[in-house]
Amino acid sequence: MSGGRATIGLRSGKVRSAQAGDITGIDPMAARLLNHVSVECKSYEDLHLFRGVTNDTGRLHDFWEEHREKSSKFSKAPMLIARQNGIPTVCLVPCAALMPLFGLADDCVSATLPRWGCHVVLFEAFLREARVPELESVTINRGRVYLSA
Repeated sequence: MSGGRATIGLRSGKVRSAQAGDITGIDPMAARLLNHVSVECKSYEDLHLFRGVTNDTGRLHDFWEEHREKSSKFSKAPMLIARQNGIPTVCLVPCAALMPLFGLADDCVSATLPRWGCHVVLFEAFLREARVPELESVTINRGRVYLSA
């Protein structure tokens, strides 16, 4: 029921943002990330990538739209890690929102999907390049991340 406890809580008016998404953590370093981001993980034989990019349909598109909506209910930015057979694992992050939060340069972006409002980053590159957020003051409003020093 990954993420299910948070979703069920919303139905009864309880916001369990620490349990939103597929990944949670108890270490303080995990909290520095997960206080701001809701991470969803998907692994499918076929995510309908081409159909998604060309027609805004298919599994990956639907997963992204659903996760964006759910994340906003917890005032978190969405992050979708997706794996399809035969291709590298990718990470979808909102356009411009998470790049500064993770200290990622634009050259980490493999693709930008403007109609989806996201960047596609190879997960391997994300793991290699991303930094855990250091800032104490991060505000997320409608998927946009605002940083203050």
